[in-house]
Amino acid sequence: MESAAGARTRISRISVSRLVIGRAVFVRPTAGVLTSVARNGDPAPGGGTITTVTAVSDVNAAGDVAFLATVDGAASGAFRYDAALTTTATVARIGDATGDGRQFCDITAVDVGDSGRSVLHTVTKVNCADGGEPALDGVYAQSGGGFIAVVREGDATPITATTYSKFVGTPEINASDVVGFRAKTAGFEHITGLFNFDSVGPTTTALVVTGDSAPGSFARSPAASDQRQSPGVSRSRHLGHEPRRDLSRRRQQRARRPRHGSGAGRSLRHRRHLSSHRRGLRHR
Repeated sequence: MESAAGARTRISRISVSRLVIGRAVFVRPTAGVLTSVARNGDPAPGGGTITTVTAVSDVNAAGDVAFLATVDGAASGAFRYDAALTTTATVARIGDATGDGRQFCDITAVDVGDSGRSVLHTVTKVNCADGGEPALDGVYAQSGGGFIAVVREGDATPITATTYSKFVGTPEINASDVVGFRAKTAGFEHITGLFNFDSVGPTTTALVVTGDSAPGSFARSPAASDQRQSPGVSRSRHLGHEPRRDLSRRRQQRARRPRHGSGAGRSLRHRRHLSSHRRGLRHR
């Protein structure tokens, strides 16, 4: 399956200017006029005033762009600029429902696909106001008038006996609304991988994970594979246990040392005693 990132349409007609974090977002057609998408002090869609722009997505084929902003007077959140309509709309705000009985408590990254739908890297709870409730890291995508959970911390991965432990970077969504994301796993194997989520099914596919052979290289040997998959090898080193061959070497070294009470040890002490006694006789 092609990755969501790889399937993203790239065109020269639209470009996004360099984002000055905290100040503004601009887009410009190659032969057009630079257009302000959001600036500090602009009214935020749905209420409040934009005070800081914290992140911006890639530009899609239509020239749309999504961004994150803190808002004064209302909840902060993710927003999307529609180039055709030259309007900005809310994607999600902190405290909004996720669609699976939870709430968005923090949004750390956003992307927009060619269909106009956005995907979020977010932290959720059942109730954001509950300080004692553990938060879950996850990825959510727009679907219809709401959101669907693409993946959440603790969910099973396509790799046997592993779960997702952490999501890294910005998820991406392509023209077919397939979502690509990068994640670390826990369980039988602690690795990092690139995954695709297709809402049709739904299905999640591991595209590539750490330890896979690169194109044009030799396949990983069974011995290397067994070592990577065996928790006992890395665990013994992590806990400070030395390999057996090192212990054998130390036993051999100790065996060569003279022990107290041995003939070699008594002979050495006896010679030292005679030498000291003779020096004493000379000084008399």
